[in-house]
Amino acid sequence: MQRMMAGIAGAALAVCFTAGMVGAGDLAQVTGSAGYRERIALPPDAVLSVELLDVSKMDVAATVMSSQRFRMDAVPQTFALAYDPALIDERMSYSLAARIELDGKVLFRTTQVYPVLTRDAGPHADLMLVSAGSEPKPASAVQWSGRWGIVAIGEQDLSTGEMPVIDLNDPQRMGLKGACNTYVGATEATGGKLQFKSGMAGTMKACPPEIEQIDRDIITALEATDRYEVDGDQMRFLDANGVSVLFLRRVTE
Repeated sequence: MQRMMAGIAGAALAVCFTAGMVGAGDLAQVTGSAGYRERIALPPDAVLSVELLDVSKMDVAATVMSSQRFRMDAVPQTFALAYDPALIDERMSYSLAARIELDGKVLFRTTQVYPVLTRDAGPHADLMLVSAGSEPKPASAVQWSGRWGIVAIGEQDLSTGEMPVIDLNDPQRMGLKGACNTYVGATEATGGKLQFKSGMAGTMKACPPEIEQIDRDIITALEATDRYEVDGDQMRFLDANGVSVLFLRRVTE
């Protein structure tokens, strides 16, 4: 408990420094827990780092609103992260990210978005971290070449309906059959990087607003893509922060 209070005080000082003269009474907290699925014990010096991020602009690196480090006393480890509510804009999107480190080496990290504070998200999130050693390694163009169904945009599940499909048979050109319209655009792949250039061309069919929004969200995610990870017939597009923006499954028919 003493370590928790000391950590919160440290985060409060960090927020005061970045946001100006903010009193402790002006601070709020996001709370949560951080765990992992593996049944292994951590060394006593393992540290949990938690960040509150502004992820409103998917085509640029997220802005760190607050960060704090905790000793990993339990799995899952609970945390309370202090932040200045005056910096939060209800029109923006915020999420929590975390990693478990030992002597500067990352053992576990979050690989998906955990929304908090705005857009119907509350001040609490339970984070599931993935072993850094088990993360799929960047694959060659041969492995990501083909047609892929888009299963999810961030945490938005698309698998219950007719999934949009992205065609990556040409390493320099992308084709997308969206929920409403079809699009084509240029791609750039170097090493483990896979980036989709802005200015995609597409048809202009009229669809219900919620269907058109799916297409807009997919294009926003593609433009935010910085690299990819392939694991068999599954692939993730990740942004510059390593957060999964699209989850895909290979289409074989």
